[in-house]
Amino acid sequence: MMKIISCLLVLLMLSSCTKLEFFGDTFYTVQGKIIDVNNNPIPNFDLKVLGSIDALNFSPQGGTFAADAVAATSVTDANGFFRLTFPKSNGTFFLEMKQDFVIKDSVTTNSQNKNLARIKIEKMRDFLLDFQNIKVQTP
Repeated sequence: MMKIISCLLVLLMLSSCTKLEFFGDTFYTVQGKIIDVNNNPIPNFDLKVLGSIDALNFSPQGGTFAADAVAATSVTDANGFFRLTFPKSNGTFFLEMKQDFVIKDSVTTNSQNKNLARIKIEKMRDFLLDFQNIKVQTP
């Protein structure tokens, strides 16, 4: 009987650790400017912050990425500027560009997911990550 209870507790803990959970009292913000290869701002550019509990789905060697949740969405202003705020979570986050654009600078090095930029929480200052300029182009 004790083994069954122990097994059930372990299964319960594992199941609670494998889903994306948001903690609503702390928020992260990412911002930057989307520009084309000629350094011109791109207005009305759709962006999403995607969250996943399984960061292994995003691999620099060319894995695929399946998001568990869309944490925030935004559109750039007339100057190409964006700002997205989303709640703290136990997951890993990525900034997704429009599917018909790829990132052309060093923000990401993923060979198959060139429209994703990893949001590195450890690089944030006061819960803010400024990507500065993100250069994109159509493939």
